[in-house]
Amino acid sequence: MSKKTKQPSPVGRPTDYRPNFHPSSYIDLCKQGKTRTQCCAEWGISVETFHAWQRKHPEFLDAIKEGDPHRESWWVEQGRTGMWAERFNASTYIWITKNTLKWTDRSEIKTEQNITVEGLSKKTDQEIIEEISSLAKSLKK
Repeated sequence: MSKKTKQPSPVGRPTDYRPNFHPSSYIDLCKQGKTRTQCCAEWGISVETFHAWQRKHPEFLDAIKEGDPHRESWWVEQGRTGMWAERFNASTYIWITKNTLKWTDRSEIKTEQNITVEGLSKKTDQEIIEEISSLAKSLKK
């Protein structure tokens, strides 16, 4: 007589993720300009679940990489066509693109440079100031 060993039952509820639906749905929603949060609301899931799916399902991560440029393209098109519209609200457009697409007004470039100035003890204060000023001007170019 053989004994059957009982398989442990999975912990938690079954996943709502459907590989034949969610990746393509995500891309379709991005083509409508929907954010990730809006996709979650559409599917009835939390943002945490969205991130878990992204980590667990490579095909979903691929869909995100494919879909995100479509979302940005949709918003660019709204701005491009909207700027000629009579009732285009530029302030709202700017706010939405800055907060959902992480657009900014400016970019910052940070650099570090080590400057060695030899013989400072032999120079007058005025000579030191002129040398520092000259170095600063060369860094701005």
